[in-house]
Amino acid sequence: MTVEGILQFLGLVAFEIVVAILFNAFSTMQKRKLPYLICAISPLAAMMMFHSRYIGNDSLNYYNLFLQTSRATVQDLLTNTRFEHGGPRIKSVQVK
Repeated sequence: MTVEGILQFLGLVAFEIVVAILFNAFSTMQKRKLPYLICAISPLAAMMMFHSRYIGNDSLNYYNLFLQTSRATVQDLLTNTRFEHGGPRIKSVQVK
């Protein structure tokens, strides 16, 4: 983790604390709950939506998988995937 990443994280934490104080989130809030949640979660959502594809362990894999599936036909997706379709199916037992 770089110094820039640490500073961005600490800035986000400071922003969340300021928003919580401004909306008086540490007490019971009835009518202000939705605006508080929107203000508190929006930066997190923006960071997740607009981060680079090289950030994270699996982001590049998911990006490449997205590119492959966006160019594939439905038939290709149903037959030529490297992902498992799920575990073994259990037979249902009918009780008489």
